[in-house]
Amino acid sequence: MGDVAAVSDPATGVAVYNSGWKVYGGTSAASPIIAGVYADAGTPAANTYPASYPYFNAAHLNDVTTGINGTCSPAYLCTAGPGYDGPTGLGTPNGLASFTTGPDGAVTGAVTDSTTHAPVYRATVKVGNTTTVTDLSGHYSLFLPVGTYSVTAEGYGFASKTISGVTVTDGSSVTEDFALAPASIFNNVRVTQDTNTDVGDIDGGGASLSAQGLAQTGVTPGFTIAHAGLAFTWPSTAGVTQTIGTHTYGTPDNVVASGQTIAVNNTSGNTLGFLVTATYGPAGGTATINYSDGSTQQFTLSSPDWFGGDGDIAITSAHQNRPDNMQYQAPGYVYYVGITLESNKTPVSVQLPDVSGLVTPGMPSLHIFAITRG
Repeated sequence: MGDVAAVSDPATGVAVYNSGWKVYGGTSAASPIIAGVYADAGTPAANTYPASYPYFNAAHLNDVTTGINGTCSPAYLCTAGPGYDGPTGLGTPNGLASFTTGPDGAVTGAVTDSTTHAPVYRATVKVGNTTTVTDLSGHYSLFLPVGTYSVTAEGYGFASKTISGVTVTDGSSVTEDFALAPASIFNNVRVTQDTNTDVGDIDGGGASLSAQGLAQTGVTPGFTIAHAGLAFTWPSTAGVTQTIGTHTYGTPDNVVASGQTIAVNNTSGNTLGFLVTATYGPAGGTATINYSDGSTQQFTLSSPDWFGGDGDIAITSAHQNRPDNMQYQAPGYVYYVGITLESNKTPVSVQLPDVSGLVTPGMPSLHIFAITRG
């Protein structure tokens, strides 16, 4: 599978003198043919990617649409057809036009976290099949032929973003900055339906809170919970499943604290509130609030065990769930923790304690369902 192809049938290949004239084909012929086309096309423009040239000028290629096809999945990787396909790429050379840059310009900019404004390192910025990655400062540069493009930035843990209508003119440099929003940081399924308990696991042993048990106390997905003068939003994914193919999965509804940094979006209030619980608890550690002026505030974020303990109970599930759609007739608890913010400062994010990376039987873990300011 390649970007472009060349005729390489050994029966109609190229003549090579090797202790006499012989006919050679296959990649031994096709590869030097393509290399020769690139050589004849001239020196590539600085900071450009010659392998991307045909994608911007495919009209000057012979599109191969028929042949002896193979069988694989997805089918286009083994079957010739209009446009790009696995056996022949974009097609075979028809002159040099698809292998030169022509007029070109640059698209440059920076990729940052939309909440903390920190640079996003090694984010991918791409236009079609032309890609680059950001440096430690979040900066990137793409060199493209003249034209109008859609530019997309993607980073691990962030939602991708596309800017359309980016026009590149000959010799120009266009600046396009991306502020990427963090994707959901939930990484654990704590709430399950009584009829589908195997999709959750809060403790490494398959236990979970019951969606039906929570509903008995009025707590449902997306529900607003008022506690200690604050308004929390219960995760809209709690107890929600998704089916992919023949498998059904739970949707993550909480984050297991392992040092993650989470944005604080609410704009007013002097208290930062958390809805938390723990397994094999109590569990917790030192957390850090990051303020907009660069200062920080450390505090202890911890929770009693979900079976009960010395804490401010915010939510009660009437019963717990176990594997194989079994119920355990004991309540499960979610607790409130409130932290007083420093005066006249704006919190932008909070770094959670590094308690555990996974839920493991016998190992304490701290779970956070919601954070709010008020």
